[in-house]
Amino acid sequence: MPARVYKYGIGKNIEWPEKRLPDEVFEQLRLQNRFWNALVEIEKTYSDKYDEIRSNADARLGVLKDQIDHLLENLTEMQAAIKKERQKARRAVPIDSATKIRIADTKMQLYELKQERKALRDEIKERIRPQADAMNLERQSIINEKRREFAAKGLYWGNYNAVLESMELARKLVFRKRSQGEPADFKFRPFTGEGRLTVQLMKGPTFEEILKGTSRQLQLDPVPSEAWESPVRAVRKKHARTTGRIRVTSDNYPDTGGPGL
Repeated sequence: MPARVYKYGIGKNIEWPEKRLPDEVFEQLRLQNRFWNALVEIEKTYSDKYDEIRSNADARLGVLKDQIDHLLENLTEMQAAIKKERQKARRAVPIDSATKIRIADTKMQLYELKQERKALRDEIKERIRPQADAMNLERQSIINEKRREFAAKGLYWGNYNAVLESMELARKLVFRKRSQGEPADFKFRPFTGEGRLTVQLMKGPTFEEILKGTSRQLQLDPVPSEAWESPVRAVRKKHARTTGRIRVTSDNYPDTGGPGL
């Protein structure tokens, strides 16, 4: 059965205060947002430091960048001129052979220069590895310090771990795009009152306990048999859902034996 994600419009300005989410929920969302932006600031700082170290390692890298930027500018101008001519004529005007040759030559030069830049970057990467490793250790130390700072402010460990995992995925995406010559950067996020709370179960229950309802951490109600056995698709779709309950705290905390679901 595919997973379903539901979005509820419950906010701090809801008309029924008794159904409003607790202020603690919004505080966790706010802290997550601030933690993310703090991590973005760290990543931007060390990304700039790495680029500076790499550029200083070999002057050819700067020369290649200028050549590539110049060719990209020329290519953009030629393509813009073609588009403008077609808009003026209001039809698909054929590209003359001379322009086709110039565009093809520019694209070939760009390809060759980018391949040369990639090879040079790979070479420099090995050359500056000791500096990069030291810088990465420093970056990780600052991230850990920032994590402890937000934990002291009340950001729960499940939530700050979720932010750290999201940032790690963002790093992989940004660096992969950059390695392919595409523009990519880490982005700050404004706080809109929306977000996701994460609950991680330590030594969690078995799936059988979850379905039977004997777990005091997580329970899932059984799915009606019609969801699997009905020959009518609409009936299967109607019953292909269930209700879950997860404990986030206990009324008699720290005694975890009390009610909390």
